[in-house]
Amino acid sequence: MPVVYLSMGINLREIAPKARTGMIAIFATMFAVLIYGAIFYPDAPIQECRAGTGYCGKHNEVRTAADYEAFKRWETGLLIVWPIGMLFLLILSSKKRQD
Repeated sequence: MPVVYLSMGINLREIAPKARTGMIAIFATMFAVLIYGAIFYPDAPIQECRAGTGYCGKHNEVRTAADYEAFKRWETGLLIVWPIGMLFLLILSSKKRQD
């Protein structure tokens, strides 16, 4: 049976089962936050239009102020969730299985 490795060279079979479950949950959360933004904001970043007539994405699609605020909340959440998630993944990857 092949050994499963993460890109950091971590053997998933050597990690404690509870830590592995936690890693999967954290990764799924990080991935969900990223996919949410890709679905709802495909023209990110949303910013003020040059003419000052509202907000636009990079494809010059007009957006509302509510869209802009929601985008900024998602962007802030992404910048919080990803670094913290990576830190927890690193910590959990050091939990070795007790045989």
